[in-house]
Amino acid sequence: LTRGPLQPYFDKGIKKVVVSAPVKDPNPVLNIVYGVNHNQYDPAKDHIVTAASCTTNCLAPVVKVIHEQLRITHGCITTIHNLTNTQTLVDAPNAKKSDPRRARSGLVNLAPTSTGSATAIALIFPELKGKLNG
Repeated sequence: LTRGPLQPYFDKGIKKVVVSAPVKDPNPVLNIVYGVNHNQYDPAKDHIVTAASCTTNCLAPVVKVIHEQLRITHGCITTIHNLTNTQTLVDAPNAKKSDPRRARSGLVNLAPTSTGSATAIALIFPELKGKLNG
């Protein structure tokens, strides 16, 4: 999702848009994680904000504490996530993904996968850009 598909809301007179997923745009949208960076919200300029992803909402408070108290120089993010919309409910061929692990039932299997949270964390903590992966 980018700013482009959100423009029709503003064309219809909507003043603010909150997106419940990351917004990937060359002109960054403020990722708000309450308790971490919510004080950066500027109502005069932030007309689109994102509540970040569920993984980012879990990770950002932990990163904040560790980074403030100990300083993060490099880190690897590992997450275990509950069932997501990209997983099948029963074992079945997964036409969208080439990873056969994604064909296993999400109800009874944990499928290792990548996360975009390292990128999102770098938007919240710019000084950590390039220091986290996962």
